[in-house]
Formats: sequence, C-alpha cells, structure tokens
Amino acid sequence: MTSSKQKVTLSLDVDMVNTLKELQTTYSFKSMSAVVDEAIKSYKQQKKLEKWKNGFEIAQNDNSILSAELELADSGDFDYYEK
Repeated sequence: MTSSKQKVTLSLDVDMVNTLKELQTTYSFKSMSAVVDEAIKSYKQQKKLEKWKNGFEIAQNDNSILSAELELADSGDFDYYEK
C-alpha cells in the first residue's frame, strides 16, 4: 500500500498545539504531522478494540450464544475450558 501525503491547514486550540509540540519532543517524532498520524492510528485501533470488547460482552450475556458454544464444545469441534 502506497502512502501519499496531503497538506492541510487546521485551526487548533493553543493548548492542543502545545501538547503536540510536547509529544513531538518527548517521543522524538520528526514532525507534528507524525504525532497526529500516530494519534489517529492509535485512536482507530482503540475504537476497533472497543468494538470487539463490546461484542464480547454482548456474547457473554447472550444465553443462545453460550448454549451454542457449549453445544459445539460437546461435539468436539473445539476445546472448551470452563473458567
């Protein structure tokens, strides 16, 4: 996958700019753009993880899913370990 860059202008609160500069210095980023890139990647990963966790919580509380899981475990399709 080829990454292309596009220059954009943003209006940010002064505190946000200071935070970007601090992060750039603290973590040795080459530019504030690199800080923003990393922050966006991290945000996307966090949201993806939250989605999976929410799905897991729903499945844990859904009796039909749990009974299907136990049925599969009893059939030997996969190993099931009780907590």
